[in-house]
Amino acid sequence: MIRFFKNRFPDSKIIAVDHNPRPFNGYSFSKQIKKKLKGVLYSRYTDLFVGVSDYTCRHILNDFGYLLRNKIITVYNGVVTNNIDFRKSIQDNNCIRFIVISHLRKSKGLQDLIEALNLLSENEIKQIKIDIYGKGPYEAYLKSLVKKYNLEASIDFKGSSSSLKSLIKNYDFMIQPTYMECFSLSILESLAANVPVITTPVGGNLEVISNGVNGFIHEVSDVKALSLIIRNIISKELTINNATRPLIENKFSIDTMVKNHIKYLD
Repeated sequence: MIRFFKNRFPDSKIIAVDHNPRPFNGYSFSKQIKKKLKGVLYSRYTDLFVGVSDYTCRHILNDFGYLLRNKIITVYNGVVTNNIDFRKSIQDNNCIRFIVISHLRKSKGLQDLIEALNLLSENEIKQIKIDIYGKGPYEAYLKSLVKKYNLEASIDFKGSSSSLKSLIKNYDFMIQPTYMECFSLSILESLAANVPVITTPVGGNLEVISNGVNGFIHEVSDVKALSLIIRNIISKELTINNATRPLIENKFSIDTMVKNHIKYLD
């Protein structure tokens, strides 16, 4: 298709945008070979490859071959900020509220969050509330895990919601213990609401989250580390007092993303 289009319209410019996360343990050998072949076959007909994060660009080169190195740029995903309500002050009460916004599948790591909560004391559990927004094939298993550990009073599955952009501001932290990511819009939206994020160093997360500045980082599947972060937040040994919204407005807004795309269309 690309070759046909390029041959028929030789003056046209073809731009490929990659926003796909990569498996935590990498692709199978057969898929690696297929991707290298695609890189050889299609790169000559594609003028520009756009990755939505530096992570994505590194993996484009790794997947399709370094013959693309002069045709690749990063244009960060962006979010609309003017319709995201934001927290104007740090909440100080007896209950710390966490929000999870995620498709409910194994690769999002929510089973690790539940296991992490099970390591907390009964008194610590009473001081937190976690609302999980999203649907997916792992929902029944996650609910069974919550029931197994008697965490129903602390974890509430909210399902899908069209009001998330106005709800995020009501929480103290977002938790995203994901195994694979490309460049998370939910992280950007949470930070735009002045809500710091607890997440893993996968995908482009470290291009947005600075540990201790606008969130906290733990390794993938490290249940003990995630539990310790939550415990230290409860005890107030860990706090985030910085406004997290300015970073999103200045670097990861939808306006910035569009301007950068248009710049490469000229």
